Amino acid sequence: MIPLIKNLDVNEINTSLIAIRKLLNNAGITETNITNIIGKDYDAKIQELEEKVEADDTYSTTEVKTNKKWIDGKPIYSKTISVNISLGSAGQWYNTNVKIPNVDTSISCSNFVNDSSYPTKLIRSSVPGMFATNASDDVMIHSFHVTGTLKYATLEYTKTTD
Repeated sequence: MIPLIKNLDVNEINTSLIAIRKLLNNAGITETNITNIIGKDYDAKIQELEEKVEADDTYSTTEVKTNKKWIDGKPIYSKTISVNISLGSAGQWYNTNVKIPNVDTSISCSNFVNDSSYPTKLIRSSVPGMFATNASDDVMIHSFHVTGTLKYATLEYTKTTD
């Protein structure tokens, strides 16, 4: 059953699970009834689905193996790094002094910037970021046209170890 839902996005899965639970409850079917019919792995299957949904919907400062796959079939990892870099000049590379070993393909970089010219404390940059790792595994972020203070960057990448 799980392979059938791989192509659904997280919101569709959440919506589907909620709708199924409501239908079952309205019909008077409880999780205990289902466990008795399907077997004890029902709870394990639900737990596995919930973990998959959570893995794709979590920002974490530790590396998370998402449920996404890159075009070469490798799993995609995500990590939000916390930095405090003043982006004085757009179009430059900045060393974050954060290490991520074994990065193979840099997929995406969402930058969260603090800029006093905006009314909100943190803004997600509308310009997609770019990152790479150097020979020492330091994460390097390119500023493009963004100025202000870079506070967080959420990185997605594959690893050479997979």
